[in-house]
Amino acid sequence: MSRETFHKAIELASEHESSITIGGGEPTLHPHFQEFLMHAVWELAGQSNSSGSPAVYLVTNGTNENISLTLAQLAERGVIGCRLSQDQYHDQSLVTDRVRAAFKRPNRELYGSANFRDEYDCRETNGEILNVIAMGRAKKWGNRSMIAGCCGGVFCTPRGNLYACECKQARLGTVYDPRDVVPEHFQGGVCSQLEDYKTDVLPRMKEKEEYRNRVIGHQLADEINGVKL
Repeated sequence: MSRETFHKAIELASEHESSITIGGGEPTLHPHFQEFLMHAVWELAGQSNSSGSPAVYLVTNGTNENISLTLAQLAERGVIGCRLSQDQYHDQSLVTDRVRAAFKRPNRELYGSANFRDEYDCRETNGEILNVIAMGRAKKWGNRSMIAGCCGGVFCTPRGNLYACECKQARLGTVYDPRDVVPEHFQGGVCSQLEDYKTDVLPRMKEKEEYRNRVIGHQLADEINGVKL
């Protein structure tokens, strides 16, 4: 993803007061990863909610030790949310003990309810994954039908194409022209495969299209009426 495309994606998220997840592949491999991450944190700082959940979230395989240790420190302080992937689909031998230890949260029982570190600690480590949606790289072997719905939420490709969710069944335009995006796409992350999307989101998209067509129609009429014959 280019700088311009990423900046436009962050601009769209900010406009809709939305948090984001930086995904991949492995996001830390991008040559501008650190720059992108700090830009997102800065621009979306106001989107962090009152419960302490940060606006910028990402998942890493932890293979880059130095970057992973920094991400763990940022997540521990609630600047970002970050999860270390330690499931059966990632080579755990490539992750050092230092990285694993950095992402390990202390026992919550040792903390008081008012402890700052516990309240804002946004580190996670995932273990074995039992259900894999049959999409993307798992399209041929995933054990959960895509029809059951993905995790939802507007999905942006590296080229800036926008979809209603990770299923990529409902195209919404691009970050440069998000013509079919409506606020409901950012509210709860409804998968386009589910009935809620048809009842709650599609009607708003139709309203937006009709409004756009009316505006264009008025503009064309004004141009025609303004021509001196």
